[in-house]
Amino acid sequence: MAFCSRCSTKNDADAKFCKECGNTLTRELETTEDKKSKSENYIYALITIIGLTFIIIDGLGIILNFLLVPLGLILTLSGLNKLFPKIFKLKAILIGFAAFILVYYLLYILSFTYIQDLSPEGYFTQFLISILISGFMVGYLSGKSYFNGIILGLLMGMIFSIGFTNNIITFIGGFVTLTVFGTTGGLIGVLIYRKKHNYKALD
Repeated sequence: MAFCSRCSTKNDADAKFCKECGNTLTRELETTEDKKSKSENYIYALITIIGLTFIIIDGLGIILNFLLVPLGLILTLSGLNKLFPKIFKLKAILIGFAAFILVYYLLYILSFTYIQDLSPEGYFTQFLISILISGFMVGYLSGKSYFNGIILGLLMGMIFSIGFTNNIITFIGGFVTLTVFGTTGGLIGVLIYRKKHNYKALD
């Protein structure tokens, strides 16, 4: 198997180009530096797992501490950025956050102005729309790769699902719903990017 250095996709051993992102595949002999890089990857993977564990523990209410979620997010995003630098683009993630905040509060102001008193379902709908647009932004900024757009959109949904959880049922329900919306937004963003730049469906 040949691994793409850009998106980490597995390709056939004789492939010259990545089947996912089109990147040119290179085959170099393993060096001491390569081994060091692999060792570091294990550390970053462990950091990512610890970060996710902190988030899940807080989300399930096992341990409630206001530091767990911020620390978990920092560890998770740091680990993922080191493991997959070509996928987890900081600029796209920051713009995704900004888009969520902007859209959510814009919808909140409009609803307060014209409706005044929304039901809990109404506020949740606002939240879903904001996540969809946030996922769209990170997907569009990720470029032409379906994989990158889906992963970044899923990340947006996962992050914003924090806080919608106070027991195992709401944790699963909230996590699944919001990550689906984030992932859908990411996929839509990639599709529009590809259409705008005249890429074929499987380029």
